[in-house]
Amino acid sequence: MKKTVTKFIANNHHPLSIVDQFELQDLFQLGVEFGAKYGNADINDFWCGREAITDSLPVLKESFETKFIKMINEAKFDCSICVTSDLWTDSVKHNSYLDVTVVTVDKDFEIQHNCIAFANFPVGHTAKNILDKLTSILEKFEIQADATPYVTDSGANIKSALKNFEWYPCMAHRLNTVFKDSIKQLTDEDHEFSTLLKQIINVRSYINQSTDNADSLPKKIPIDCVTRPWSGYFQLFDAFYQSFDKLTEICENKGIDMPTNKNLIKMLRDSFNSFESFFKNLQTMEGASLQFVLVELFKLLKKMDKWNRRLSDFKTIVIENLKKKFCPEININHFVAVYLHPNYKEMRQFFDFCGFNFNITKKDIHAQIKEHFNYIQTVRLVLSDDVSVEEQRPEQVDISEGMINLARQQAAE
Repeated sequence: MKKTVTKFIANNHHPLSIVDQFELQDLFQLGVEFGAKYGNADINDFWCGREAITDSLPVLKESFETKFIKMINEAKFDCSICVTSDLWTDSVKHNSYLDVTVVTVDKDFEIQHNCIAFANFPVGHTAKNILDKLTSILEKFEIQADATPYVTDSGANIKSALKNFEWYPCMAHRLNTVFKDSIKQLTDEDHEFSTLLKQIINVRSYINQSTDNADSLPKKIPIDCVTRPWSGYFQLFDAFYQSFDKLTEICENKGIDMPTNKNLIKMLRDSFNSFESFFKNLQTMEGASLQFVLVELFKLLKKMDKWNRRLSDFKTIVIENLKKKFCPEININHFVAVYLHPNYKEMRQFFDFCGFNFNITKKDIHAQIKEHFNYIQTVRLVLSDDVSVEEQRPEQVDISEGMINLARQQAAE
C-alpha cells in the first residue's frame, strides 16, 4: 500500500498532503468494499473513463449547488455569512482570475470555507468590472451583494468596488504591509542594516548557484522573501545565523564579501520572530481569528519592549507604521470579539497601551453587542415566511452581564 501510494504521488507530482484528503481515502475504502463483495476482481471492469467522468460532472455540480444554497440560506438566517474575494494574475501567461469564497459558521460553531468561483477575469481591473463579476457570481448562489459583509485586501480597486457595502480589511494583509514598509524604511534610514542586507543577498545569490554549497550548510537559505515577507526575512536571517561559520569559510575561499556582525544578524532574527504568533494567528487559523487582532498586537508590543537597544530605531518605525496602517482599521467588533472570548475577560489592558488610545469603553462594547442582537432578530424576522414584517418588530434586547457570561461559557464549551 505504502509503495503504491508513494509511486502515485511521485509519478504524478502530487503534493504529499493528498494522502490526508478524505476523498482519496474514500476511493480506497470503496476498493476494499468492492473486493469484499466481488473478490479478486479486475479493476478495469469497474473503472470509469474520461467520458463517464465528464458526463457525471454536471450532475455533481448541480448536487453541490443545491446543498450549498441550502447551507447559505441557513447561514443568512443566522447572520453568519461573509464573502472574501481577491484578484490573481499568473506569472507565466499573465491571465487574471477572480476568486470568491463564502465563509459561514454552522450550528456547531464550525467555520466553513467554500470557494464558489475561480473565474477568468480578462477585462480591466476596474471597480465596476470587479463589482459586476462579483455580483453575477453571488447571484448564482442566491446571495444578494448588499446583504453580506466583505473581507478583502485594501487594494484601491476592490475597496472602491465595495464602497457602498459593509467592508472590512483583511488584518493579515495590513500587518504584512506594516512589516514590508518597516523593512524598507529601515533599509533607507539605517546604513549598517542596509549594508548588511545587501551583503546577505549577494551571498545568498552565490550560494544558491551551487547545489554543493547549499547542501553543505546547516540550514538552507531561502531563495527570496517576496511571497510572505515576514517568514522570508526570518528564515533568511535564521539561516545565516545558523550557517554563519560555514558561510564565512566559503566566502573567504571565494573572496566574497561576507557580513561580520553575527550578533546583529541574531538580533534582527529574534526581532522578526516576534511577529510569528501574530502572523500565524491571522493567516493560518482554522477557527475564528477576530479576537487575535488586539491580543496579538498587545503581545507584539510587549515583546518589542525586550528588543536590544540597537534596534530602538526599528522599534520606532514599526510602532509608527502600526499606528498609521494597522490600528486605524481596528474597530469595535475586534473589542467585542475579545470581550466575549472566555480567555480574555479583562479588557482594560487593551484600551490604552504603548500610545494606542482606542477610546473604547465597556459601555460601547455592550451597545455594540445589543445592536448585533437586534440586527439578527430583524434579519430573522424578514427571512421568516410566516411572519409579517409590518405586524411584528423585534423587541429591543437588554444585554445583561449574565448574557455576556453565558456567551463566554458557550464559547468555552
